[in-house]
Amino acid sequence: MLNNVSSLIKSKLRKVDMLCRFAGDEFLIIFNNLNMMEARHELESVTNQIDEHNLISNNPYDISISYGFAEYNKEECNSIDDLIEKADNEMYQNKLKSRQTL
Repeated sequence: MLNNVSSLIKSKLRKVDMLCRFAGDEFLIIFNNLNMMEARHELESVTNQIDEHNLISNNPYDISISYGFAEYNKEECNSIDDLIEKADNEMYQNKLKSRQTL
């Protein structure tokens, strides 16, 4: 499944973007030279690709992703760990909101 997920994501990224496996089933997508609105638009393309895959796939499971965003700002982020933590916190907030709406 991890290979499927990474292939689906990579198929929608630009050549200048980067996909990294972070840990277990966690990935980082680094959008190069995009503001937050542009990055969210790019991720929407990825999620649409995953939704289409789920519709036509014969897999016994659906693929879904949870995500958070962080934009590098040298005043707010002293390290890459700070940036990842910021995105991770947003991801958990998004997960919490989606559970509350179910």
